[in-house]
Amino acid sequence: MSESTTHAPVPPSKPARKTWNEMTHSERRGGVIGLLVVAAIIAAMFALFGGDDTVVPVSTAAPPAPVGKEDVFAAALISQGIPVPDKAVAANAGRSVCTALDSGASPVQTALVVREAFNQGAGRTAISLEDAGYIVGASMGAFCPQHKLG
Repeated sequence: MSESTTHAPVPPSKPARKTWNEMTHSERRGGVIGLLVVAAIIAAMFALFGGDDTVVPVSTAAPPAPVGKEDVFAAALISQGIPVPDKAVAANAGRSVCTALDSGASPVQTALVVREAFNQGAGRTAISLEDAGYIVGASMGAFCPQHKLG
């Protein structure tokens, strides 16, 4: 009498991750760019909503004029050295970032598009990918917090 043994199916294995030395130059570059963009996004979000627990003394002076999302967004960009010639145009660009994220684009993909769009046109100052990432992060913080990372 022969006994038959059944074996449980073996799930397909994932390909092993490449080490840094096994990666091509473009694979390394893509990973580093992605990390820089994510770092810039996080920095922008921290700048807008950072963990500053400083206690501000209460004043009896008249309250300052209300500050809208557009003002906060423009101030965040200016503090990073990103030129903002018009707050309304900057706010529209920030809202466009949210539209791209709403349609399924990743923050990194959106930062690449932002940099491309910002760097086109006569008289515009070129921005770095980190600045584009900062714009995406500031947009997420000011106009579409549902996309905030982590």
